[in-house]
Amino acid sequence: MFQSSLTVGCRIGTGQYGSVHHAQWKKREVAVKSFDITYTEVKLDKLLRKEALRLRSLRSPHILTIYRYAIHEHKLVLIMDHEKTNLQAAIERRVLEWPDKERITQEIIRGLAYLHKENVIHRDLKSSNVLLNENMEAKLCDFGVPKVKVTAASKSGSGGSGGGGGGDFASKGMLRWMAPELLRKQPHYSIKSDVYALGMVMWEMAANCTVPFQEQPDNEKVASMVLSGQRENLPPETPLAYRQLVNQCWQRELSKRPQAIKMVVKDGGDTTEIQSGVHETKSQNDHTGSAKATATATATSPVSQAPVPPLPPKVGDPPPPSDDAAATAAAAPRSKSDDFSTLLQQAKNGDTDALFQLAVKCKSGSEVHQSDDIAFGLFRHAAVQGHAQAQCILGAHYFSGQSVQQDYATAVSWYRKSAEQGNPTAQYNLGRMHLVGFGIEQDYGEALSWFRKAAEQGLASAQYSIGALYELGRGGGGGGNDGVPQDYAMAARWYRMSANAGHADAQRRLGLFLLLGYRVRQDVDEAASWFRKAAEQGNPAAQSSLGYLYLVGQGVGMNVKEAASWFRKAAMQDDAVAQVHLGMLYELGKGVDQNDVKAESWYRKAAIKGNANAEYHLGVLYELGKGVKKDHGEAIAWYRKAAAQENAAAEYRLGLAYASGFGVAQDYVRAVSWYRKAAQQGLAAAQTNLGWMYLKGMGVDMSLDEAVASFRKAATQGDVVAQFNLGFAYETGQGVTQDYARALLLYRKSAEQGYAPSQYNLGAMHYRGRGVIQDYSAAEGWFRKAAAQDFVLGQYSLGWMYEHGQGLEQNTKQAVYWYSKISKQDHENAHSCLQRQLKSE
Repeated sequence: MFQSSLTVGCRIGTGQYGSVHHAQWKKREVAVKSFDITYTEVKLDKLLRKEALRLRSLRSPHILTIYRYAIHEHKLVLIMDHEKTNLQAAIERRVLEWPDKERITQEIIRGLAYLHKENVIHRDLKSSNVLLNENMEAKLCDFGVPKVKVTAASKSGSGGSGGGGGGDFASKGMLRWMAPELLRKQPHYSIKSDVYALGMVMWEMAANCTVPFQEQPDNEKVASMVLSGQRENLPPETPLAYRQLVNQCWQRELSKRPQAIKMVVKDGGDTTEIQSGVHETKSQNDHTGSAKATATATATSPVSQAPVPPLPPKVGDPPPPSDDAAATAAAAPRSKSDDFSTLLQQAKNGDTDALFQLAVKCKSGSEVHQSDDIAFGLFRHAAVQGHAQAQCILGAHYFSGQSVQQDYATAVSWYRKSAEQGNPTAQYNLGRMHLVGFGIEQDYGEALSWFRKAAEQGLASAQYSIGALYELGRGGGGGGNDGVPQDYAMAARWYRMSANAGHADAQRRLGLFLLLGYRVRQDVDEAASWFRKAAEQGNPAAQSSLGYLYLVGQGVGMNVKEAASWFRKAAMQDDAVAQVHLGMLYELGKGVDQNDVKAESWYRKAAIKGNANAEYHLGVLYELGKGVKKDHGEAIAWYRKAAAQENAAAEYRLGLAYASGFGVAQDYVRAVSWYRKAAQQGLAAAQTNLGWMYLKGMGVDMSLDEAVASFRKAATQGDVVAQFNLGFAYETGQGVTQDYARALLLYRKSAEQGYAPSQYNLGAMHYRGRGVIQDYSAAEGWFRKAAAQDFVLGQYSLGWMYEHGQGLEQNTKQAVYWYSKISKQDHENAHSCLQRQLKSE
């Protein structure tokens, strides 16, 4: 498992299904949670691994980050973020005011919205599963545990956290938070079940009580109460809007409960729509609603994430199957409509297209009372009778598990029936199932084959997915069932095809290819054009990329205000890269009014999502006390977080900290270790400092050869200090053969970048005639540049030249002027030089 990098500490929690321990992993404070699991089929082990891997990929500010997982000796082990308290404890301590409760509610909603967008149902939402960080910000935990039987220590049955329902009431620790539909003999989890539980958590905060129906100790009686429509009472002081939202969440009928993705509120109070993927109300010829792939690379990154299965429709529980589908539709409350009556009659006569259209109307609420339940039943009947689009929709239901027991194999079966009839959306979805190996053996060649069928019918999402497969290369280099070879030229071709069809992610990827010249002619102007097309569709990664182009002036005129505008659009959609860029602009005061507090806020938003650059910048703010109270310990903590992700700048700052003893005990050996890590990534400043440690024998055996080698690497990158050090080595013959010409060249490169010590040494070489003809005038020019930066040797040398009239007209007053400057800096010769000049006056 993780033994080499994981140190497990004390137990910090024990539940019905396992235990939680405090731990250190890769120098990060984490929690390790283990579940006992039992299963009898090998395929369930594979399913469990896939589900755990999927959970590990989730990243949001308001869900707990899972870093690693393992399955070992009938245990599922997860390494995750460690937070020191939870909402249950905060409620019990009564530390929450109404603004806190309303804010935490919105944060829980954001977490749920993200999970639901990623096809994950929480299944165990209650206050104890809402963690609070040091800023009292909410993070959901214990969500979506794979649906394989979990064996409790008490051996009391299945269910609970991530269970599939069923079992006796006593085994369900979360029964008091359960929606009515989960208390029936055949429960079906859905996103609406989570919304009901959200209402219960809101009640906990409102009532300052963490046990619903605490006056009734019998779980079975509590279940009966909930099934009969009884709900907890909210305190009289509960704000009206809060009360109304709780009551909406508690609605018995699923269709009347809101969706989390519709409740997310931006800072300005406006509702933001989160794309929910393929929607079954589209016509059979409209197949462009498939979920977008989740690639999030920036303008400087050529790699995207592999596509993931599309987000299926949001549906409620299905009704019991009816022998007469048309009768089911006729029973739905409706407004009078000749069109509806005609469809109804046609459906009664066995017309499956009419039956499908009736399902669409029930789903959308067009001319009939909206009902997810009735709509699903009608879709099922149409699918059984061979209707291709209904079969595709039914596959999406089985994939999501939001209306039936989740069953990837059955989803594949329905997708295949539809795909074989030529439905491009089903072909695309079947390709995705092959791509990730859900419900079927993973087969990249087969995925490519189905994507091609859909792409040839013009489905832009399929064209994009083909491009992504060729860009990344999957499963070997032989093509066909052996996999898909990496081929940037083919990737660019398919991206262009999809981009021309208006696919935003394809437009962004094509822009990156053109910007970086990946097997296409580099064209930054065209790249900017494609970024703009995607950005105007609201694609956050494209908005961030377009902002970057405005920042550096590539393909567009440099315009920092415009850059800030695009970064802000992307940052408001939680794009971490854009949040970092926006934070930098606020810190520097470029394109926006300088504001360290806002810089810190944007950095923190990105850092919460695990962005290493943001973690590094937060560390800098704490080190310097910008926007936050200066705190070296906090700075070191953020540097460590970033360094754990191999952020070179953070590794360098940790090296500086250990070398100087700032925030940590001085330790040259550790300083060398961190400098080396950063230097190996090519960071010039770290290479320079590593060379210095070798030169002085600090934390490492002295080695002029190693010092020179490290200086040379940094000097090649233009590092002024390294150029100076290497120049000094050539001037003095330390570690290299003495070579004045090379010394002059290196000093000049550094001096022209404004480095005062190099300006002085370059002047000194002209003064002494080393490697050049002696030239007092040139020497005076370089001394003066160094002196203007208060470099004491430059000031001393000017005073000396004025005193002795070397290259300058002798001038006692000027000599006194420059000697006075160095006396303020305690130069060892300052006093005697100044006294000598004063006497001569």
